[in-house]
Amino acid sequence: MPKRKVYNITQFVEGQSESVAEICSVLHDLFLSYPNVKCFIRYNIPFYDYRKWVCYINPLKKSNAVELVFLNGKVLKESFEFRKDRGRKMVAGIEIDEINDAVLQNVVMVWEEAILSNN
Repeated sequence: MPKRKVYNITQFVEGQSESVAEICSVLHDLFLSYPNVKCFIRYNIPFYDYRKWVCYINPLKKSNAVELVFLNGKVLKESFEFRKDRGRKMVAGIEIDEINDAVLQNVVMVWEEAILSNN
């Protein structure tokens, strides 16, 4: 069965399992709390832009988790060792299987560095 086309964040979240939907909703609200950040659906997943692409949320098929992937992740990886590049040339991400204060603290730290690097 072909994958259904996603047109907005609500459709994206509704198409996820309950735990993945919660993670996606929290991350979405966090990112949009920053001025001038926009969410666009590209390739059926949410991308977050601040002047240019910053990151995207990729649900992981084999687990109830998402990977928060930063487009300039290889550069950011030098500062944040917990990020994984999985052999990719530019991007690196953080696998998130639950939302808690420690995870959010790491996400905010990388997110703010990624935004600064887009200036």
